[in-house]
Amino acid sequence: MLNIKEAAIGSAAAVILVATFGTAGPAQAADDAEATFHEFADSLSLDPTAEAALQIRFESLNPQDQSHLLAALSTDPGSAFEVSESSQPAVAESDDRSVANLERSAVATKSYLAKDSQTVSMLGIPVHTLTLEFKYSATTASVTKILSCDGWHAGAGLADSPSRSSYISSGRGTCSVVHHMSFLFKGSPITFNKQHIITTNSGRPSAYVATIRTV
Repeated sequence: MLNIKEAAIGSAAAVILVATFGTAGPAQAADDAEATFHEFADSLSLDPTAEAALQIRFESLNPQDQSHLLAALSTDPGSAFEVSESSQPAVAESDDRSVANLERSAVATKSYLAKDSQTVSMLGIPVHTLTLEFKYSATTASVTKILSCDGWHAGAGLADSPSRSSYISSGRGTCSVVHHMSFLFKGSPITFNKQHIITTNSGRPSAYVATIRTV
């Protein structure tokens, strides 16, 4: 079964996506569903290989799952763009030139780069990538200064208006970017938001956890 969750879109797009197959017979409904999804995939401006793979994958679904996906696109479009929402522990890259300073002083700072990229898929086909990059300074125990917090996307032709924020709390640094994704399908906007976050570990600022979720 498809995983149906996340944010909603306007009723105009909902009517466009579901009216095509809502009252037709089974055979016609299947043809209409495939045509509608093909038009939807084409609106993503994917490369030809990815678009063809996506269309083949949709056509392999049974009619019920095809119907569920098209309904999700009309009411819950973010659910069609699948990303892992589990935490991924990692260690930030550091500036090795400051190691000697750390050995001389417990309060010396060191610069770190934490980076995370997440593949966004539709029906198991990779269509997009979201990347988050967090630069900061820290002692051996806590983050002392945020140097930069940035995020970007690549892949499908989705418009993105990212909102960036960063802060230090109890020695932990956090970088958050909310991607306000959108595209047009038959003249109607389809929108959803993905939040990408990196947070350093308490007491060990060289380590961090990256998460991504729908908001």
